[in-house]
Amino acid sequence: MKKPEILKNEIERLKELESYKIIGELEDFDYDFLTQMASQICGTKISMISLITDEKQWFLSHNGMEARETPKEFAFCAHAINSPEEVFVIEDSRKDERFYDNPLVTGDPNVIFYAGVPLVNENGFALGTLCVIDNYPKKLNEQQIMSLKMLSRQVMKLLELRRRSNELDKINAKLLKTSVLFNESQRINKIGAWELDLVTGITDWTDEVYSIHDVGVDFDHNKASAISFYHPDDQHIIVNAIEQTIATKIPFDVKCRLISNKGILKWVRSTGIFWQEIGGNPKLIGSFQDISSTIRIKEELEEAHAENLAILNASTQVSIISTDTSGVITSFNRGSELQLGYTANEMIGKHTPQIIHLKEEVENVGKELSAKHNTKIEGFDIFVTHAKAGLYETREWTYVRKDGSTYSVLLSVTAVKRNEMITGFLGVGIDITEIKKAEKEILALLDITRDQNERLKNFAYIVSHNLRSHSGGISMLLDFFKEDSPEIYENELFQHFENASDSLSETIKHLTEVVQINLGTIENATLTLLRPVIEKNISSLLPLAIEAGVSLQNEVPDYIKVLAIPAYLESIVLNFISNGIKYSSKEKNSYLKISAELTDDFLILIFKDNGLGIDLPRHRNKLFGIYKTFHGNKDSRGVGLFITKNQVESMGGRIEVESEINIGTTFKVFLKNEKN
Repeated sequence: MKKPEILKNEIERLKELESYKIIGELEDFDYDFLTQMASQICGTKISMISLITDEKQWFLSHNGMEARETPKEFAFCAHAINSPEEVFVIEDSRKDERFYDNPLVTGDPNVIFYAGVPLVNENGFALGTLCVIDNYPKKLNEQQIMSLKMLSRQVMKLLELRRRSNELDKINAKLLKTSVLFNESQRINKIGAWELDLVTGITDWTDEVYSIHDVGVDFDHNKASAISFYHPDDQHIIVNAIEQTIATKIPFDVKCRLISNKGILKWVRSTGIFWQEIGGNPKLIGSFQDISSTIRIKEELEEAHAENLAILNASTQVSIISTDTSGVITSFNRGSELQLGYTANEMIGKHTPQIIHLKEEVENVGKELSAKHNTKIEGFDIFVTHAKAGLYETREWTYVRKDGSTYSVLLSVTAVKRNEMITGFLGVGIDITEIKKAEKEILALLDITRDQNERLKNFAYIVSHNLRSHSGGISMLLDFFKEDSPEIYENELFQHFENASDSLSETIKHLTEVVQINLGTIENATLTLLRPVIEKNISSLLPLAIEAGVSLQNEVPDYIKVLAIPAYLESIVLNFISNGIKYSSKEKNSYLKISAELTDDFLILIFKDNGLGIDLPRHRNKLFGIYKTFHGNKDSRGVGLFITKNQVESMGGRIEVESEINIGTTFKVFLKNEKN
């Protein structure tokens, strides 16, 4: 396992991350929504927002996984942030030298596929990633990667809004300590305060009010000059508010636009109450607050929300429907409208998803789930039983359009959670009508192919059987000629005739072997100890190996078993050992090493020699062809590798080869292992 590299600016990056004050915070719906969207778009079981500290990766949101943190040295995301401008994709971690033995790969949660988009802030620091994970190899298309990038930008917007909100909280807290003029100003963030003497018309401002207006404390203000700062379209709001409070003594609280002395447009909140001390003049007193940042944050949040909705509605090929916990539809995306014929207004708050399902199909699934869980499951619970249990389920359903027509979908339902509480459910349905159509066509083609293969087998079997009878008759007649007239054997023409008969017999034998391979099936396979099979064949071929000066080395452990058809396994081992002897080099101390490796899916049987080698660039495409030979050996027939390849493939395996001329050849035979 390769540990992630430490960035040159790691100290500065960690300080930047700390400024967000997010590590250790409770889960938030906005982040959970984005991770759930990432899983749905990319079709993965797990999605997370991961932040990388100096010791760990901490999950701000973790959809599909319970853990909230892992050590940094195991974190894929710690590798991803080293390239902030790129999407970090590992399609199969078992084949990557950086991760193949990572505990997160070899153990829970079995991270085989990983894709992470770095979360880069406005200062260029990668804080972590938005990532999707699955336990099997996977590829993302361009649309999925683009959507993942869009979601990552939404995460950064939320984080930036949080930081700005924190900064605003600090400012408000500081102002709260210093603002002591009136109880009213204390109630609403105490940014500034003002008063207006209703008899003299004299106004009084605190320092913050001067600052908001961008004027010095020596500015000569009064009621008329104060109102002139307001935007022309909003002046009537503040004038009406003041007049109404004077007339009714009812406090006012308004938000208006203000143009400061520097020409800066600001949003302000002004409150006022009627006040009169004993013996004093009646006054209006109130607070005055610059809420530009709050308005801007609200607008940015609304923009982020709008972008989330745009992402939701951009998936026109996918129906995305969310509900509350009781099943009432709360959102109905554009894809749902196009596919089902209903409008969002017709569905939201008025129906449950049962309206778009076949009643009989729903009842059948309800019976299935009730039997499985030993309790009655009905109504909306039929769709969300697994989601409530935290399970990920995809099931094929039939959707019913508004016009009554139907189509097939692959529906995934997940729970939407906030603070570990289920607040609703999200259903994503993919139209698989074309897939089902293609599936039927493929099955039809398979039936045709199976029938044609069966006819071909019968044809080959009959041909090989009849030819074998005739060739046997020819050989027998030649033997009778030799017995009755021995002198005829000295005739060169007769000798050619006999050689032709022998070649015909050998060709028919090969054809019979090919037919037998096609008739063999993996159902006839048994678990077989591998080493004794190799020892048996080494013993059989040892005289030839000694004569050729080839050392045969069996390095296969005693305990290894392979799932194979015994006769095929014997033939495969015999062919590769005999080839290793036949094509050994006379100019070196030749050897053939036989070893084995175990993977999750296969046992790899390896035959490695230092013989003549094969010119693979020239012969690779015809290496396993029938009657193909690549050396001048007089015993070569070009049948062995053809038969061996067919035997291996008929047992669900494959053969790989590496070779260099005068260096040697390595054949790797992939066969089903004991686990399979």
